[in-house]
Amino acid sequence: MTSNSKHGPQDLPPKNGYPPLDFSRIRVNTFMKGKWALALFIATNVVGMPLYFEGQKILTKRKIAKLSDELAIFPIFLAEMDRNILRYMKKARDIETDVMKNFPKWEVGTYFGSKRYQTLSEDTYVTPPTADFYLFTQDLMPSRMIFAR
Repeated sequence: MTSNSKHGPQDLPPKNGYPPLDFSRIRVNTFMKGKWALALFIATNVVGMPLYFEGQKILTKRKIAKLSDELAIFPIFLAEMDRNILRYMKKARDIETDVMKNFPKWEVGTYFGSKRYQTLSEDTYVTPPTADFYLFTQDLMPSRMIFAR
């Protein structure tokens, strides 16, 4: 580049100079004045709070009703579960009787002739161990039987 080449006129300030800068405050246009915003907030709370507490009363009543239903039904579920356990244990006892019928000294429900729980009375119910449910199954992996359905 040579110093003689020009590409156009040089930018200069306007002939009368730049106008003075305006440093005065420009107010922001607000949607609502402060007093009206406060009035709207108070009115909303005055109307909304009673409605909120009424809704909370309704929700509390529904929650209590739901918990009452669950508490009323829970013993029925437990009874059905115990009934199914007893039904299965009876079936397992019948299978044990059938399997061990050729062994004259075998007593059904005992471990080689001795009671399983010797310190408990006859009328005490003991929840059977989980392994007892898989005594006469074909599958050796009980987890496959549980998750098969």
